[in-house]
Order: sequence, then structure tokens, then C-alpha cells
Amino acid sequence: SLNGQQYSSDGVIWTHTEQPRVSSIYPTAGISAGGMVLTVQGAGFARGCQPLCSFVGLGIVNATYMAARDALLCLTPPGSHLRQAAVEVSLNAQQFTRDEVNITYYDQFTISDVRPLTTPLSGSTTLTLTGIGLQNFSTVGCKFGAATVYPATHIGLAQILCTTPPVAALTPAVSRVGLQTDFSVPPPEVLVGG
Repeated sequence: SLNGQQYSSDGVIWTHTEQPRVSSIYPTAGISAGGMVLTVQGAGFARGCQPLCSFVGLGIVNATYMAARDALLCLTPPGSHLRQAAVEVSLNAQQFTRDEVNITYYDQFTISDVRPLTTPLSGSTTLTLTGIGLQNFSTVGCKFGAATVYPATHIGLAQILCTTPPVAALTPAVSRVGLQTDFSVPPPEVLVGG
């Protein structure tokens, strides 16, 4: 109403939502170039009209609500090596959470060598991966095949150890190594043989 007497009846709906909460993110670390899909878990995300992710001090990006996972997905903005940024969300592009769940950025690592280059079909061989920038995050892992990630042991910024699974557990028999979900850098070929 403009005068306190006549009111519009155009049917525009306005609603309240519960205060969203961020409880966790995955992965908890990402490459400093940005562009990685981040999954934000929490509560109260379902009814947002304009969901956003804020990487405090780095930028604000659009988010997508995934009902099947009750989570928000957003692309990480660029950051700098070993910088931490709190990930906060807003459902209306105005009020943001203050839960201080952090992501840590790291420079892209490289794998320059894998030893041994052949392993038995039965698995259980310790692979030594040598490279540069192999940070010690809690979820360092080796990915064998299409989707299975196995825990790895961090030795130092230049070395990680992985134990090979049996080849029967791999589909397809392609191996990649990475930190968390960033498995975009293939290592030298690892030959699996009898």
C-alpha cells in the first residue's frame, strides 16, 4: 500500500526461511587456481531464492541447491597457496552464515615418478609417488580406477605412499593420484601385471 488503505492483490509471495547453517565442506582443500566444485553440507538450504557461497576475503559465487544431497554446490574462486578462507552461505544474497568452516588453498602439485612401475594383480604393493607440492592434508589419497579412493601416507612435500588394490577391484584399470577430489593430473603409467 502507498497510502495505508488500498493494498495490492497481485499474488506475489514472500516467505521466511530458517537460518542456514554450514556444518562441513568437501573437499576441505583446493587448488589455488580455483574452479573446483565445492560441496557445502549443513541445514536450511532448501528454500533459498538466491543461494550464494562466500569465500571470505576472496569472493562471492553463485551456488546451486542439490535436493538429493541436501547440499549447495559452488565453484571455488582463485586463492593463494596455503591460504585459508571461511566458506559461508546466503540464501537471499544479503545475510550470510558465520559458521567459519574453512577451505585451504594449495598450488597445483605434480607427480614426476611412480615406483615400482609394475605390480601384481593381487595388489598390496606399496607405490612410492614422487613429486612437488604434495601437501599433508587429512584426506590425501590415491585413486585407482574410475571412482575408488584409497588412503595414502604423506611422507613429505615430495613423497606419498599408496597401497595398490587388487586389479579385480578396478573398473576400468586406470590409475590416477591426487589430493582429495582433484585427480586431474595423471601420474606416469602404472603397469598392472600377473
